Amino acid sequence: MLRGLAEKLLRRRYAYALVVAGLGVLMVTNELIFQNSSARLRDGIQLSNLRWQASRLLQLVTDAETGMRGYLLTGREAYLQPYRVALDQMPPVQEQTYSLIEQIDLGKSISLDKVRAALSAKLGEMRAAVELYKRGSQDEALSLVESDVGMARMNELRANFDEVLSTAITMQLAARTSLYDAMRLNRWAVHLLSLIAGLGLYVFMGQLQQTDQMRQLEKQRLAREVELRTAELRDLAGHLVRVREDERGRLARELHDELGGLFTAMKLEFARVRRQANLPVGVLERLQSIERRLNDGITFKRRMVENLRPSALDQLGLVTSVSLLCRDSAQDTGLVIEEALEPVSAPPDVELTLYRLVQESLTNVTKYAQAKRVQVMLRSEGDTVVAEVCDDGCGFDLARVGAGHHGLVGMRFRVESHHGTMTVDTAPGQGTRIAVRLPLVADEAPPGGAGGAPVAPGTATESAPPGGTRAA
Repeated sequence: MLRGLAEKLLRRRYAYALVVAGLGVLMVTNELIFQNSSARLRDGIQLSNLRWQASRLLQLVTDAETGMRGYLLTGREAYLQPYRVALDQMPPVQEQTYSLIEQIDLGKSISLDKVRAALSAKLGEMRAAVELYKRGSQDEALSLVESDVGMARMNELRANFDEVLSTAITMQLAARTSLYDAMRLNRWAVHLLSLIAGLGLYVFMGQLQQTDQMRQLEKQRLAREVELRTAELRDLAGHLVRVREDERGRLARELHDELGGLFTAMKLEFARVRRQANLPVGVLERLQSIERRLNDGITFKRRMVENLRPSALDQLGLVTSVSLLCRDSAQDTGLVIEEALEPVSAPPDVELTLYRLVQESLTNVTKYAQAKRVQVMLRSEGDTVVAEVCDDGCGFDLARVGAGHHGLVGMRFRVESHHGTMTVDTAPGQGTRIAVRLPLVADEAPPGGAGGAPVAPGTATESAPPGGTRAA
């Protein structure tokens, strides 16, 4: 409830101004309390100094009178020593006492003139008694000291100093009470400020937690959205691959049926023409040249049909088709291609994907890798089939793959359309290794998630620059 109320207040338009104003009031209050406490403390120190100085002055007067009386009674000079010491120390103590009274007693509750007069009269009496004794008037000196006048002056002096001390004590008690009040007020101010700070911290932590929860929920929503979009892209990529392969198959059939029939009819026509008698030699040579060009066209048609849809894959299987592909590449390029092909059993679309990946990898080795030796491996591992193409070429830096190269991206999406993974290991001067792992039974989602195939150090799924293996 308290937190909800605090959040409502803090969310209002003027909440920040109120908080700043409240903090300002607390700061000003705390400063005023500090200044007042400091003043009361200074006053208390001065009052203590006043009490000490007044007591010391009264003690000096008492010491002087005691020395004087001892001298008058015994006549020994030794008793004058405390008397003289007290008189010598008295002036600075007098000045300090009078100065403190003037500083502290602003209300003039202490009669400073009365204190001065009483002290001056007492000191004059003691000096007069000593002088009379030194001139030989011992009886007059003793009578002066023992008279009621001297006792009255001493009592008056004591009464004045008692008044000073009583006033100082009263003022000191008032200062102490004021200091205690200031400390009490400061304590409550600190408690209030701590409570407000704790409440603000509580609300702030709650808002942080709420923000973290919202961020986590948003992250989860985005993750689900990414997974959904990735699945859609993967399905779209698979659909595009199937559409492309279907279109290639259709074109292959059209080329085989239409061009095949046309080329066959043309060869039959050439055969009929050659069987005719009495053909000129020049015509026969011309017919043979045209027939050779026709055979070249038939070979080109067969190669196009095989590129569009490898018939060996349907008739001979994946391992034999890949082996024939490696042999043709080695024969055409002069590369040393080492085969490590184990029999695998996979669905036709998986076999076609593996065949295309090996085909495109070999093409890219020929174009960019500057390699001398290539290894092609095919094996089964549990419920997955693994294909690898490794070369000893120049390799490339995957972090510097330029824009516009989409070969590896296309290969990755094609692999992911079958819920598989693709790993590319390469570095400048260290060759390139492309490994593909496809499940024999389709999963619900690709193991790589939205991010695609796992990538080893120096690995990426973008297309490679010249100098390494990449999809054509």
